[in-house]
Amino acid sequence: MDDRTCRGSVCYFIYMVMSRTDFRQRASIPAVAAAALTLLAIGVPAAAASAAHPPRPVIKSLRASKTALGDSGGKTTLAGTVRYASRCEFSSSPKVHGLPAKVRCGSGRAVQTVRLPANTGTATVTYRFTLTATGKGGTSKPGHVTVRVRPAPPAAMLSAAPDGLIKTGGTATLTATVSRSATCELSAAPTVAGLPASLPCAAGSRPVSVARAVALPALTASAAVPYTFTRKVTGAS
Repeated sequence: MDDRTCRGSVCYFIYMVMSRTDFRQRASIPAVAAAALTLLAIGVPAAAASAAHPPRPVIKSLRASKTALGDSGGKTTLAGTVRYASRCEFSSSPKVHGLPAKVRCGSGRAVQTVRLPANTGTATVTYRFTLTATGKGGTSKPGHVTVRVRPAPPAAMLSAAPDGLIKTGGTATLTATVSRSATCELSAAPTVAGLPASLPCAAGSRPVSVARAVALPALTASAAVPYTFTRKVTGAS
């Protein structure tokens, strides 16, 4: 065939390949049909595969409004940003009242406020919070953030017996009642032989008494000499 269509000065040849023989014309039709079927066969599974395998949820970030608290504990707010998720879960180690807790996070944000208890021990307590997200694509890898609750500072009370000596001097016993402590340092003003000195005085939350005897010299004048003793306590952590 030599059929043509002209539009203005441009002519389009129709069936140019099939015009030589009927055989080529008959053979070309299945070839065109096969090509169309091939395109359809390739395109449909690709779209179906995308719908059948949605992306896995992702934890983009997890933060705490306060990462360090005093010994009395307190509140901190956990905030996470997520993708491809509809539900999120907060958990902690060690356990905290109210956790684990599930929240909605389809908006891309998960928020939970927790209250941490007072720290009555001698060491810092570290809480590790975990956030996981779930969605059509499964469960995310966990996100983590830590919050620390510091212990109370060490405490000490110091007493002396007797509370005074005669002019010949003598021995005085200094007793410190300490708690949440590791070491103590005893000093005096004016200087006394053997001081300053570092003393072991490990104690937990229950008070412990530690004593040290010191010798005070005789007076060299008629006026009384006052001695001031100081015990500095260092905490366990």
